[in-house]
Amino acid sequence: LALIIDDGSTDGSLALCRKYAKTDERIKVISLDHVGISAARNYALDRISTQFVASLDGDDYFDKDYLKHLVEAQKKHGADLVISNVIYRWEDGSEWKRFPFRNEERFSREDFADILPALLDEERLNYLYGKLYKADFLRDVRVEPDVKQGSDTMINCRYVMKINSIAVIENYDYNYVRYNNVRSVVSYNGKDSFERLYRINSFVYDCMKQNGYLNSEMQRVIDGRFLISGMYALQGVGRSSVKEEEKRKTAEMIVKNPLYSEAYNRQKKEGNL
Repeated sequence: LALIIDDGSTDGSLALCRKYAKTDERIKVISLDHVGISAARNYALDRISTQFVASLDGDDYFDKDYLKHLVEAQKKHGADLVISNVIYRWEDGSEWKRFPFRNEERFSREDFADILPALLDEERLNYLYGKLYKADFLRDVRVEPDVKQGSDTMINCRYVMKINSIAVIENYDYNYVRYNNVRSVVSYNGKDSFERLYRINSFVYDCMKQNGYLNSEMQRVIDGRFLISGMYALQGVGRSSVKEEEKRKTAEMIVKNPLYSEAYNRQKKEGNL
């Protein structure tokens, strides 16, 4: 079953999806009135009827054997989550194969304390694509509808805390399309964007702490996420067109944020800065 959630698109996507749905009864199209990414994903999760779930972003594509490789790996390793490699493709035809250094391997829950910091540091928990999930573990995993950024990470963290094994495979079957002129979700234009980045990182911190995975390596990785979020925000402040006084106040708000300053001081003390 291919479930397509159209969240109020205005570029003709809905008509195209409905056209394909008429040719294949396995394709189901649901049109929503632009409820937002988190609410749309919750809507999709509420309608899962398959044993496994794989996600495809609207502007990406995967090779013909992508799902086959994921399912074969799941059967081979008996894993509750299978993570595939990803190819980033730009408009000019260039590509970047992410994570070429990690070989196929299975990790049990006893390994999570070691592997979760690595997966988080590699940004593999930042997105839903390039993964095969067991539907049974997803049935009560939801994200607050007002979350505008980081819903993928929240779903992954909540999912991982429920499962017992993870398999990472070497296949490069998922193609993530990058557009040169489209504004990045991590670019910064105001206080709201900054606070959204910190919200998701605070969630990751609380999730790992509550589940007993906040070891020194996990702390380093999460601190790094806070610092990178602050860096993006400060860069955005410098590029913004607001008055200098407003730039100064916003920059000061960022660096004096307790989560940012504590992360900076802790990692500086550890010699990581």
